[in-house]
Amino acid sequence: MKKNNIHSQQDTVQTEHLSRRHFYIIIVLIVIILVALIAHTILRPDRNATLRIIYTSDMQGQITYSDGQYAGYEKVAALSHKLSSEGDHVLLLDAGNCLGDSVIAEMDNGQSILSLMNTMQYDAMVPGPMDFVYGADTLSSLRSKASFPFLAANITKADGSTVFENYKILNINSVRIGVIGVTTGLSQTQAQKSSLTVADPVETVKNVLGQMSGKTDAVIVLTYTGSEDITNALAAIDGVSIVIESGASEAFANTTDNGTVITSAGTKGNVIGVASLDITRSDVSVDSQFYTSSDYSSLSAEQSVADAVASVVRSADTNASEPAGSITLSTDTAADTAETESDTSDETADTLEDGSADSDVRTYHLAETGIGNLTADAMLDAAASDGAVVALMPDQSISGTLANGIVSKGQVQNLFDDQLYLVTCKMTGGDLRTALENSFNNYPNADGFLQVSGISYTFNASTAIGSRLSDIMIDGHKLDDARTYIVATTNILADTLGYRSEATGRVGTYRTIASVVTDYIQKNSSATSGSALPSETESDTEDTTASGETADTSRIQINE
Repeated sequence: MKKNNIHSQQDTVQTEHLSRRHFYIIIVLIVIILVALIAHTILRPDRNATLRIIYTSDMQGQITYSDGQYAGYEKVAALSHKLSSEGDHVLLLDAGNCLGDSVIAEMDNGQSILSLMNTMQYDAMVPGPMDFVYGADTLSSLRSKASFPFLAANITKADGSTVFENYKILNINSVRIGVIGVTTGLSQTQAQKSSLTVADPVETVKNVLGQMSGKTDAVIVLTYTGSEDITNALAAIDGVSIVIESGASEAFANTTDNGTVITSAGTKGNVIGVASLDITRSDVSVDSQFYTSSDYSSLSAEQSVADAVASVVRSADTNASEPAGSITLSTDTAADTAETESDTSDETADTLEDGSADSDVRTYHLAETGIGNLTADAMLDAAASDGAVVALMPDQSISGTLANGIVSKGQVQNLFDDQLYLVTCKMTGGDLRTALENSFNNYPNADGFLQVSGISYTFNASTAIGSRLSDIMIDGHKLDDARTYIVATTNILADTLGYRSEATGRVGTYRTIASVVTDYIQKNSSATSGSALPSETESDTEDTTASGETADTSRIQINE
């Protein structure tokens, strides 16, 4: 009996000991949790913080400040410095179209622009369509030289690996900001050439948000979409605080029903976008504002950025003075049917010393010209690898002409707006016929005439409107109204004709017409409109002047 009592007493003591141990363990766990919560609050005081996001979009090579018009990188950097010096935490982001689509950017395939952005200490960018102008491989090479990430989560290689980073988590004084990049900048046609895949941007963001779960306090989607529907769908995703986009012609900021802000800084830096991200322990709120010319004009430029911009401008000036090559243009056949914008009796536009036309006396033609043929030939040559068989160039988009002989790159650049670039369109023969017919709608007024390459036809002024073209020939064959042709043209004409997206048959090369013509002249030791160009084996490459007379290869016959 005593033995049983002893065992009972021992069991009671052990039970009390275990209960006491459990109690101590629970107390220790509670203390650990409390310490962790207190530490979280103490170590992250900026969980109640305001972050200022400065963003640019569609800069398109506009690097310099222009009073009352463009901020340029100098003023963007100045604003970043101002806000930082006032104690704000600042992120500097670009929503795409900064490395291409301008003569100054194409000068060295975007490297000078990238160098400027490095100097300014950008935090991230997403590539837009104009950034892919040099090809995916070149863009990847530029990324390797950047001090900030290129974000494009929805672009992958054939094996599923990424080309650029999917996202970046930036720690700003203990606040974790996730930036996801998605783009529709690479068209399906371009993607196929580079063996890349463009995934759905909305589904991509949803997947990446899953990967970032618990790692961020707020999420920014940096995007080029070119589609309001896609942008709205991105903003509707739970967990996205702000969508910063490129592709809008005007600056805007909208707040969606779920509280997400969609914003864009427009084009070329005419305004600077600034979003304030207020982060608390329980909520994230966004406020957006724009700094216009009256706001940023008084900002003092950062010297390092001002010096970097000046260096790029000097390089561009030097590049413009370099010879493009030598040309021999056929005699203009349109002088007697030209109509000028201003009151003048001159048959052709006055040409300045640099080869550009006086903008006050611009000539519109009603027949093919030497410079028109050269430009259209250059466009067709540049788009031949995309299957183009015809080129259409609005005559009114050519500002002047060039004199025979050696011409500089700057002289070629002055002929064209620096935002005029090459695209291709899939057009039926019937649509192509209509476009050509419509170019004579106001005949004999010369406000829609198209310079052409790869096609010839006869215009009969006495025939009824809409059926005044005959003998339309492409590559030795009559135009087939039912057949689809790939046509090289300009972005502006493509818009006018209704080709505004890849869904309508348009594919953008995003190469400026100026660079297309310059490259064409450089590619051929002498560019001669209307005749076969001499190859290096057929001509002395040291002598860049074309020899002989231009062959008479009229493309357009005008019958009054």
